[in-house]
Amino acid sequence: MYGSLIFFYAKAYIDPDFKLLKKDWIHLLPVSIEFIISNYVRSLNFYWDGTTESIGDFGTSVYIFWMHWPSQFVIFSLIIIFYVLKSLEHINIYSDESRKPVQKEEISWLKTLLRIYLSFAFITIIIVLIDFFFFDFAFNQYYRVPLYSVLGLLTYWLGIQGNLKKDLPYLTKAEKGNPILFEKHSLAIQKLEASMNTDKLYLNPDLNLRELAEHIQLQPHQLTQVLNKSIQKSFSDYVNSYRVDELKRLINSEDFKNKSILGLAYDSGFNSKASLNRIVKKITGKSPSDLQE
Repeated sequence: MYGSLIFFYAKAYIDPDFKLLKKDWIHLLPVSIEFIISNYVRSLNFYWDGTTESIGDFGTSVYIFWMHWPSQFVIFSLIIIFYVLKSLEHINIYSDESRKPVQKEEISWLKTLLRIYLSFAFITIIIVLIDFFFFDFAFNQYYRVPLYSVLGLLTYWLGIQGNLKKDLPYLTKAEKGNPILFEKHSLAIQKLEASMNTDKLYLNPDLNLRELAEHIQLQPHQLTQVLNKSIQKSFSDYVNSYRVDELKRLINSEDFKNKSILGLAYDSGFNSKASLNRIVKKITGKSPSDLQE
């Protein structure tokens, strides 16, 4: 379970467009098999009366394999190792600026935590194999709970850190002194302005934060930081300001004097009369009919 959770979390953190697709369900297969075996072994306790005949040869073999061998520790550790390596591979792919740029500063903590998971899994395998081959698996009752507790704490740490890191400023005060990072920040603003002035994305009434961020090759939370810190506007206010300016232009153009204000509003990216009146009043303090000069 933990292995697939780590993998899905890593993908979701670095790729805001990540969605669980049909092909991703295969990653739940290892944990499903582990879950079935574990619960099957536990169910044998209801039938076992101290004799092999009560649970059969197959049940006995599975019980010995799962409870008297270090199988469950080794299997869940190997699953973690596999998915941590898959996660690191996925991060490296998305760190490639030719595909989808991800700030290295933003994922260094994730790589560190994944390496801790990796070390934990290898250490677990070493401990249980030493116990099994040299001490006849006599000490597993003492480290079973601590191992699972540490794994649970690591997973909680992953979730908490991810929640804290996702809202970090796109460009901190210290980073502004870094010419490379400052250049990236300035480039982001240029791309944002081009998406409005040249590409006119605001004309799409269904434009959302994620689509705009993808268009200018930023993460959504990075775009939010650029808007809040540099432009000092929310996403909706920023886009709607362009729509209001477009509406002003159309209303005062001789080419559109015979068209209704509502029709011009739709041409400017507004999607309803109610939103038109509310947004124009908020931005200009006037009603749409008062925009004509």
